[in-house]
Amino acid sequence: MSALPDCLQDFRARVAQTGARHPDMPTDLVMLSRLFAYVYMRLEAAYDTLMARWELTAWSWFSLMVVYSRQGEEVTPSDISRVLFLARANVTRLTDDLVRRGFLHREPSTQDRRVLRLSLTPAGAALINETMPHAWEMHRAVWSALSVEQLAGAEAVFCAILQGIEGWPDRPDSIAAVKESA
Repeated sequence: MSALPDCLQDFRARVAQTGARHPDMPTDLVMLSRLFAYVYMRLEAAYDTLMARWELTAWSWFSLMVVYSRQGEEVTPSDISRVLFLARANVTRLTDDLVRRGFLHREPSTQDRRVLRLSLTPAGAALINETMPHAWEMHRAVWSALSVEQLAGAEAVFCAILQGIEGWPDRPDSIAAVKESA
């Protein structure tokens, strides 16, 4: 396997030690799960580092991009919550800050006045146009280590992992294992 960062080398050693005491432990899958989480955390940190020059976080930029990508359509905080898989309270905090800073405009929906509609302000659109080329360059750099063949299979692999995660609680053997351990 490729060289791992020191923190994951230590994790691998601890997984191996635990696996030696518990032979039924799927040590390779535990390691892959941790590696997947580490990659995600590092990608989010890379976004935070990149967006810091505009005093944005990864999540505030992602929120702006949800609104930008649906230009001309009503976008609600619930839409952002659903697309980004964030708690509604977190989206409220993010959008409140973006409204306060003049990047988003908030008004009652034209279909339902109880619902808030979000749109980019001219300053928000300018910010997105300024930041996008930097984000795309980061994506190119991050994914440059993969071959064309690896890139082609990556989406299928990630979707398969999601299916496994989403299907896990509904499997009878998983539910029984969780109830027994509780």
